[in-house]
Amino acid sequence: ASDYTRTESRYRSIFSKLLPVIFDLAVDPEPVARQMFHSLVFQMTRWYAKSQARELDLTLCLFDAIVEGLSNVAKGGDVRDLCASLTAELMKWSIKYVPGSSTSETVSCKYILRTLYGLMDHAVVAYRLGAVAALRRCLVELATHRALLDEHILEMLEVTLRSLSRSSEREVNREPSSRGADAAMAILIRECLRVMKLNMSWMLNSDSKVAKSFETFVSRTLLEASGSADEFVRHEAQRSFQTVAGFSSIEVKTWLKSKSDMASSYVDTAVPSMRSAELNEKQLMKFIAVLQWSSWIIEMRYVDAEFFKASRITQFQAVGQYISTISNRVELAFSTDDEALATQNVKQAHGRLSQEILKLFEIILKSSFSDIDKESILLHLMGTSDGAQVMMSKFISTAIFAPQNLGVDLSDDAGRRALARSGTRLI
Repeated sequence: ASDYTRTESRYRSIFSKLLPVIFDLAVDPEPVARQMFHSLVFQMTRWYAKSQARELDLTLCLFDAIVEGLSNVAKGGDVRDLCASLTAELMKWSIKYVPGSSTSETVSCKYILRTLYGLMDHAVVAYRLGAVAALRRCLVELATHRALLDEHILEMLEVTLRSLSRSSEREVNREPSSRGADAAMAILIRECLRVMKLNMSWMLNSDSKVAKSFETFVSRTLLEASGSADEFVRHEAQRSFQTVAGFSSIEVKTWLKSKSDMASSYVDTAVPSMRSAELNEKQLMKFIAVLQWSSWIIEMRYVDAEFFKASRITQFQAVGQYISTISNRVELAFSTDDEALATQNVKQAHGRLSQEILKLFEIILKSSFSDIDKESILLHLMGTSDGAQVMMSKFISTAIFAPQNLGVDLSDDAGRRALARSGTRLI
């Protein structure tokens, strides 16, 4: 056959067993074997990439072996790195020889990318690491083809951000090396943004696919991730947002003001109800995230006071309510022996929340907002009840002199000093 028809090859069973052995020999410590089989495996990849019309089944067999090899952590990850390079090589030659209009199940650029995107959400961390390694090499190849870059760059960035956001949800009992996969995804995100920045002169033209989907990507994916309860994801998304804001034509302050309803919905979802007897760790982490997000958009001057007037300020009101609910703890005579916090993690979360509250106060005071606007926001933060200002003063004093009352472990010297510095700077 010469029309990309898949007919099972009689050699498939042999190839499926032989290819993993060839991959191992291609990274063997013995130099003669390594040189011979390393050259061989790249020659095979090029041959089958351009011979798919006649030998589609063996090309798919080769790609299946490469995908499986992406999860191989033997020999210090050498097999994984080899298979990542082979993936890019297969893509390079498929772009040259497989028709872009082909609708059959060929090992095309799109087929390769979709397979890797599927691995990005794999439960096993080794597959995610292999997928990221392959995508980084494929990105280099895509960057040399303007049409393919326009078609795939935003999808690659979105899939990586989404996978990174799901990382903490995916693993209840996190594997020790799981954060390594997250860090690799963060590197891929930065490389995607770098490529976009280099090509933004034509990408933002109205005819490009990137231009048509760019605002939707920023609002639905990037802005949402910038407020993630996962601190690693949140900071990476915020860094990405800052990069995008730097090279795009979006006027961030005006654009965010137009998205105030979306921001309000996010805040309302993240801010916990202060009516519950005790906040759990998940609620506290979401609250910390929304306060840090609020500090970030103010500090970066992405918003003005009008933004908060246009949106609901649930997070500011919740701060005043939170300080009121812990009124017993801000008394210096409070004994932590009587504290009934569930776990050490919850205590630490309370300490981090206290630090984030103090930081938010400081950023508002240092912002370019008018004095009237600052006073209005601070009143929401402190609460409007009688004695709210006194309660806030006690909260600051406790942060400096008795941080253990707010959940900080006194053995955690860094945490204790960070909270004390935040309180001192605010004074």
